[in-house]
Amino acid sequence: MLDFSPSEHQIAFRVEAALLPGHEAYTDPKPGEAFCYRPMLQLALVDRPD
Repeated sequence: MLDFSPSEHQIAFRVEAALLPGHEAYTDPKPGEAFCYRPMLQLALVDRPD
């Protein structure tokens, strides 16, 4: 998880994924890294109005 942001009515998460060769966003890993890491997903959980 890269970040999470809670507030009164929602919480948002940003996560990072390790991509495999063959994925359209894959690139060679950066020096010192074993995998290709990319921020891939942002979710926001929001309260429904009453």
